[in-house]
Amino acid sequence: MPDTEKKSKRKKCCHAANTDWLFHTFQTGILKGLHAKGFHITCVCSDTGFGDKLASLPTASTHTLKHYVKGVSPSEDLRHVYELYRFYKKHKPALVHHFTIKPVIYGALAAKFAGVPVIINTIMGLGYVFTGNARKKMLLKSAVLGLYRLSGLVSDYFFFSNNEDRDYFLKLNIISAADSRTVCGVGADVRFFAPDRINAEKTSAIKRELGLTDGDIVVLMAARMLYDKGVAEFVEAGRMIRKTAPNIKFILAGPLAPGHPAMIPMAKIQTWVNDCIVQYLGLREDVRELMAVADMVVLPSYYSEGLPSSLMEAAAMGKPIITTDNTGCREVVKHGKNGFIIPIKNASALQAAIETLAADLELRKVMGRQSRLKAVRDFDEKKVISQIATVYHHLLKVKNY
Repeated sequence: MPDTEKKSKRKKCCHAANTDWLFHTFQTGILKGLHAKGFHITCVCSDTGFGDKLASLPTASTHTLKHYVKGVSPSEDLRHVYELYRFYKKHKPALVHHFTIKPVIYGALAAKFAGVPVIINTIMGLGYVFTGNARKKMLLKSAVLGLYRLSGLVSDYFFFSNNEDRDYFLKLNIISAADSRTVCGVGADVRFFAPDRINAEKTSAIKRELGLTDGDIVVLMAARMLYDKGVAEFVEAGRMIRKTAPNIKFILAGPLAPGHPAMIPMAKIQTWVNDCIVQYLGLREDVRELMAVADMVVLPSYYSEGLPSSLMEAAAMGKPIITTDNTGCREVVKHGKNGFIIPIKNASALQAAIETLAADLELRKVMGRQSRLKAVRDFDEKKVISQIATVYHHLLKVKNY
């Protein structure tokens, strides 16, 4: 059967998110899995330089949005809504599924106005506005909750990345229990992120790049460069540890976040590098190989997380994990079994946990095995794909599509 005929028989759906980077980085497996289950997905997003990679997928097509801005800009937000509305009205998808905050809020309204039969949203964490209790955020938080209420009124279903966020929305009557469920974020490809799938030549090249020797202990943090992700605490722990243990290497990997209120300027990161506290690698495509050379993976976040993909992937790679007692993060680690959970904003606690793991190879091995078992049991992306596809088929059947 020609590919065009196969495509015509698939249910036409749209996924909307803020950037093509998000789809490329976190949803390639989801897109492939839903394609295999009878859906053709058009990814609707702004262009951040990953469009070509996303467009190369045989399982999806891409539409680039012109109007998407971070922060508060009512005029641009209205243009964003109108652009989504025009796209949905023209292409008439049977189902739209929104990810990230503005697409969830505004995309649901645009889809409703455009007459889209099935509207689904995923809450991938509540984000910066819901991080901490600063008074200056309270008015903005109230406004965002009001917009979530509107989104809830016009939507058919909500997915959540963790139970705490779902319970919060249930408590505020934004959603109903029957029309929502928790899935483990986007899951992890436990067949790709697997200790036995590592290319020895690539890992050797990374070790040479990082100047690693056999006696080094590698502590990896993979995240966007935001203060709320705990990057400063990671660096401070490194500053304290490397005074007496220079063989413990601290590696930062992840993109900068220009325009984000909690962004860390490159100039600040460069001072940490110049002080020989961390090595900063920027955005990497070889996260699996980086994790392979790491002895532990750390995420000391106090950001309002969904379910961090970096931690699920680290677990799949069989790594001991250190993270904070924070929404989403604590769902990946059972304290003392596959890693340690520490208090937020506590560099000393992070230091102690890192030193404990660094000093005990056998403990790292035991915790790493437990991480791998947990990832296969709880975070397999195939389960997420199946759960999403089941909801898609059910709602489309209810709407006679």
